[in-house]
Amino acid sequence: MGTSNSLIVDVGGGSVEFIIGNHQNIQWKDSFEIGAQRLMDKFHLHDPILDHELESLNSFLDTQLVSLVSAMERYQPETLVGSSGSFDTLSHIHCLKLGLEKTDDPEQLLTKEGFQEIHQKIILKNRGDRLKIPGMIEMRVDMIVVASKLPT
Repeated sequence: MGTSNSLIVDVGGGSVEFIIGNHQNIQWKDSFEIGAQRLMDKFHLHDPILDHELESLNSFLDTQLVSLVSAMERYQPETLVGSSGSFDTLSHIHCLKLGLEKTDDPEQLLTKEGFQEIHQKIILKNRGDRLKIPGMIEMRVDMIVVASKLPT
């Protein structure tokens, strides 16, 4: 990580932890009760998720994550480090799309562009079509719709 800051995101079912820091220090950290299961239960009511559900989800996240936005403006993280099964799944999908072999290396890179492309596919598809995405696993197929909104 060096001296530039990174944003670390750990998406759980009940809460999400955000940490901004670098190799030397933690600059900021907080936990929010906006985990993927909670968001799915509250906002992902149709499959595929409807536009108004996404808008409601975005508005909710905007109000819940005010302190995160301020911290990001203050500390300017340059890298996103994802720590969850959702990030592992997104990374696996990205690697397969690029023809890269998935390894046990926890530092396989998922570019911002790659993430955005996968996210756009995921939110437009229903459960059955999401399951057909190479690298998608059944355990993540439902929650990944809302979990992929958290880093955006």
